[in-house]
Amino acid sequence: MNSRLQIAFVISVLIILGLGAVAYKNQVLSFPLTTNQDQEVWSVEIKLSFEATEESVRLFINAADKNPYRRTLVTQKFGPFQSQKNNSENGYESVLLEGKMNLGKQEAAIRYVTWFLNNDNYTRPSPSELSLPTFLVSEKQAVDAITRSLEQYRSPKGKALALLDMMNTDEPSMLVLLGENARLSKRIELAQKLLAYSGVHSKTAQGLMLRDRKRNTPIQQFLRVYEQDAWHTIDALEEYVIQPNRLILFQEGDEPLIEIYGGRNAELRFSM
Repeated sequence: MNSRLQIAFVISVLIILGLGAVAYKNQVLSFPLTTNQDQEVWSVEIKLSFEATEESVRLFINAADKNPYRRTLVTQKFGPFQSQKNNSENGYESVLLEGKMNLGKQEAAIRYVTWFLNNDNYTRPSPSELSLPTFLVSEKQAVDAITRSLEQYRSPKGKALALLDMMNTDEPSMLVLLGENARLSKRIELAQKLLAYSGVHSKTAQGLMLRDRKRNTPIQQFLRVYEQDAWHTIDALEEYVIQPNRLILFQEGDEPLIEIYGGRNAELRFSM
């Protein structure tokens, strides 16, 4: 092959590789093709600290939820674990980390990038059948009073927001159920039960609000309600509905966020 043919061959290969990279970014990663479109990309780091009590440690941790509005790529992992297995179940990806290590305090981290899409062409899963919660006999009158006050709101989101707002007042029926100075987790748990009693599908969740240059942030608790064939996430502290592209969820309901065998005192911190 003469030099001219060699140059033509190399150029052809480079063109094919370039077009393949462009197609991959557009079709798989959903990045825009034109220069007048911006793609907001977030870099997130999960730091894990724990105390190894045995030489062999197994740790299960929930990764970000599989959201049709988002793509996620793991870019780096480091720590004392020698093996990793990924498993997808119930819309969440869990990571199993295993390794042999010295006893005492250990640290690990997972770094990844995530970006959001405009995607409405997917099947939204319906919630499971609503099960009514149980209350004590002494709480029944207060529950009925709160339920009646929620009847004026037609939408599930409206009921949930009104309920959360009621928890920040001196409403007598709410004080019977909550007491004074109730923690956020208790308020969210009670809100879920009262919404179910009012015929609204809801669930608790833990996740991360996306805020630029936020360091060593603990995971946050949220309330999710089902309305118009979709789940909507509510900031129970600030009392507003969060846009899907401002949030990453890591856990829902009663499923554990992290499980550790051969260790203790596991703690997660997030930076972005």
